[in-house]
Amino acid sequence: MLDPGAGNWYMRFAQCLLLGTALIVAWPLVPARAQSEPEAESDRGVARLSLINGDATIQRGDSGERSAAAINAPLVAGDSVITGLGARVEIQFDNANMLRVAADSEVRIAEITNGHYQLQVGRGTVMFSIVRDSRVPVEIDTPSVSVRPTGRGAYRVTVFDDGRAEITTREGDAEIYTPRGAEPLHQGNTMMVRGTAADPEFQVIRAPEQDDFDRWNWSRDQSLTRSRSYQYVNPDVSGAGDLDANGRWVDVAPYGPVWTPNVDPGWAPYSNGRWVWTDFYGWTWVDYDPWGWAPFHYGRWFYGAGYGWCWSPGPRYVHPYWSPALVAFFGFGGFHIGVGFGGPGFGWVALAPYERLYPWWGGGFYGGYVNRNVLVNNIHVVNNVNITNMYSNARVANGVSVVNANRFGNGALGPVTHMTGAQLSQASLVRGPVPMAPTSQSLRVSDRAVTAVPRNNALNGSFFSHNQPATINRVPFAQQQQSLSQISRPGSAAPQQQASRGGAQPAVHAPATNGNGSTQSAARTPSATPGQAGGWRPVGEGAGPGATSQQAAPRGGTPAGNAGWRQPGDRPSPQMNRSSPSQNSPSDGWRRFQPSSASPYARPSSGGQSYRPESRSQLQIAPPIVRERSTNSYQPRSAPARSTSSSSSSHSNSGGGGGGHSSGGSSHSSGGSSGGHHH
Repeated sequence: MLDPGAGNWYMRFAQCLLLGTALIVAWPLVPARAQSEPEAESDRGVARLSLINGDATIQRGDSGERSAAAINAPLVAGDSVITGLGARVEIQFDNANMLRVAADSEVRIAEITNGHYQLQVGRGTVMFSIVRDSRVPVEIDTPSVSVRPTGRGAYRVTVFDDGRAEITTREGDAEIYTPRGAEPLHQGNTMMVRGTAADPEFQVIRAPEQDDFDRWNWSRDQSLTRSRSYQYVNPDVSGAGDLDANGRWVDVAPYGPVWTPNVDPGWAPYSNGRWVWTDFYGWTWVDYDPWGWAPFHYGRWFYGAGYGWCWSPGPRYVHPYWSPALVAFFGFGGFHIGVGFGGPGFGWVALAPYERLYPWWGGGFYGGYVNRNVLVNNIHVVNNVNITNMYSNARVANGVSVVNANRFGNGALGPVTHMTGAQLSQASLVRGPVPMAPTSQSLRVSDRAVTAVPRNNALNGSFFSHNQPATINRVPFAQQQQSLSQISRPGSAAPQQQASRGGAQPAVHAPATNGNGSTQSAARTPSATPGQAGGWRPVGEGAGPGATSQQAAPRGGTPAGNAGWRQPGDRPSPQMNRSSPSQNSPSDGWRRFQPSSASPYARPSSGGQSYRPESRSQLQIAPPIVRERSTNSYQPRSAPARSTSSSSSSHSNSGGGGGGHSSGGSSHSSGGSSGGHHH
């Protein structure tokens, strides 16, 4: 007879063995990203145009092509955004960093990587908001100075046509950099800057009353920080805040929390939008729905019984990677190098959880546009396969979209065919680079006419950059187009079946520099010449009685003994025209930048600690902890009593009306001036 204690031990051992076996069997059911999914390369960040109200234009950095802006348009380094009269837009870099552009303004993305965001404001007004803790340093360049926010807050920058700048910190502190030194700018103050980038001078005054653009920014910030979708989505997934008002979260085994959109019957993923060509990433899906960013660049789709189409964001605590789309491509009529797809056309199907992604972008593929043989060797086409046997969403009604091959990537999709069953058994699956050559229409995110155009060469002048933007290893669009065109027409070599991830390095195109930290070539014309009357001072001369060369405005106060400063509570004097400080400012209110004790701007490592303003209180609404703005900081106020000007060089030129969403000629109203939604 067995000892009772021994029997209990054997029983416990058997139970543990059974439990371990069950866990091993169930392990594939744990929602996780496929091992084959590529990581986003650190030097190829993508921002999103998340909100549009009025006419705006995108100018591509790789080709110079201009397109009417559209919701969910991808923006990469080198791209510019121009707003028309009465317009405003929002650009989301990630879950924490947002740029909002007022009317009649121009801004360029100089750098966007996992470790640095850098912008160049050519003219007009922008507001950069940091709504959550972020470890990514931000730099905003103007013709004469560079602005570095030190943490969470709202930072307004205006650049006038003559190169003068005004920087206002509505919330948070900033550091203002020049070749001569740096000066701090504390919350609630405005720094006015004039002169050349080599030797600018400045004056700090109390920030003016908030206008409609300020109040709209505050409302947008509040909307973004209240998002509940980040209870279920990794914080690094941008655009999840748009999901709150456009669907609901449900729990579906074995995926856990998934999101199902409010859509019409017959809708399917990747059916309401267009394919555009994005530098480095190639074919990229631009969805027309205002919420159509996160669900089409992260996670997977599946059809749930009783729920309809559901989006699974993947594990919340696993780092996500942005993709231009998460689909499988296929064509009809067979494909050989030099002979493009024929028959019914070219199609795609959304990938479901656990299905493998075969990327068509990446460093190895991008090098193929320089060395055509590398591109050819990476293309792998499997002819005559049954798509329905390989992809579960192909078995769902409307799950597969097919268009005429000549229409793919050439503007609006046109008629879309939804195939099922036997029709899909003759398809040819594409793995690796998609052998469909882009055209100039492939660079446009909207078919609307371009109305907001650059003027005065605002973005072709010089900009002072404390840190030079990272060099972009870019292959010109014309060369990318030519390489793919040769592959899809007769006369090209046959492909090899074994794909290779190697390739020649793309050509290097470094940004032009102008010396002393400034970029571009043409210099701005200063509003006046140093040394003239009207408050300009030679190097080393004091700013007034009791002032030192390093003196800066204290938090919430002003230096004494200087007629160019106003005391707290004083309103701007009627004779001070803010649009022309060089003529109407007090004669002794301007100072030169001097070397100061401000910390040098070094890009922090990923382990750096985020700045946390003291005015915020903690509010745990869902993991992770987010912080809510306190009620006494950056609150919207009633419209200021003082009159404002509609001139392009005035503060009030901040865009009219409320926020909205526009895509492909349609608009999505967001209600009043509060804006409407988030990336």
